[in-house]
Amino acid sequence: NCPRTFNQNIVVNASTNATINAAGPYCEDVAPVVLTAAQTGGTWVGPGITNASTGAFNPASANVGNNTITYSIGGPCPSTDTQVIVIYAVPDGTITPAGPFCQSALPVTLTAASAGGTWSGTGINNASTGSFGSTTLAANTYAITYTTSGNCPRTFNQNIVVNASTNA
Repeated sequence: NCPRTFNQNIVVNASTNATINAAGPYCEDVAPVVLTAAQTGGTWVGPGITNASTGAFNPASANVGNNTITYSIGGPCPSTDTQVIVIYAVPDGTITPAGPFCQSALPVTLTAASAGGTWSGTGINNASTGSFGSTTLAANTYAITYTTSGNCPRTFNQNIVVNASTNA
């Protein structure tokens, strides 16, 4: 017989979205990048994160392989997302010093710090093995190039000197 009305204020908070935008894979020697997400204002954590607020990510300070990165937005409706960023190792293709060679020298096999790359340049007889022959070359300096294989190929250069053969 005595109806009463009660009022209640209900607060509806905006939802947050911490979805990380796709990133990587990266080679370990690339410049740092800034990771992004659907919404700003959160905190980044994980290997390679150099600034938790901005999402600065340095592949050189992450681990080669899989790196789990987490981004979290707090507040009344928190949200968290994780992403695995792959970092590839960069092979060392430093060419082992060779030469000088005489024009009459037998072919030699050049070597580099990591195998499996491709050789090129004047005097290279076999791009896979690095066979270098000087018998058909003039006395001169020749630029040889070695390009590593894999996900992060790099190019390395070296000059090889071919001297004129003497005739005794």
